[in-house]
Amino acid sequence: TQQLAQRRIRHLQLLLRDGLESVTVAIWDSTHELRIHHQIGRRRPLNAGASGKVLLAWAEPELQAAVLADILPRFTPRTTSDPAALRAQLEGIRASGYALSLSEVPHDVVAIAAPVRDTTGRVVASLSMSLPQSRAPRSLDELALAIRAEAMALSGELGWRG
Repeated sequence: TQQLAQRRIRHLQLLLRDGLESVTVAIWDSTHELRIHHQIGRRRPLNAGASGKVLLAWAEPELQAAVLADILPRFTPRTTSDPAALRAQLEGIRASGYALSLSEVPHDVVAIAAPVRDTTGRVVASLSMSLPQSRAPRSLDELALAIRAEAMALSGELGWRG
């Protein structure tokens, strides 16, 4: 997180899962004039946004079933509220190693999130980067690689050697 935070071009957040929600526990603010605002303690359902989906993608099957069996709240027309569509997205997230959100919670916000693992390899947090859509590059591949690398480095600091 230091490498991305030192560039001061991206807004980073660390989120944990608490029950059926994600909770923001740390923020590294961008210094850019046009930026995203988050608050420590902010909660969201796991179906909404990149971070929640990362936490849900690697959650135990019982928790996934509980989320998919409940009504999935919508924040924008792009929020996934169909259980079958969400299930397919979770499979894609596990395959790619990251989640992407395009205007799923607030409009005009792009977010990319990757899992943070503990020493056993269990996903314990999600590291995400968000920025206004107007500042996002055409291809998000470089940002996805960067956030995955930072999440892996943070996982290494927690003892994961995968």
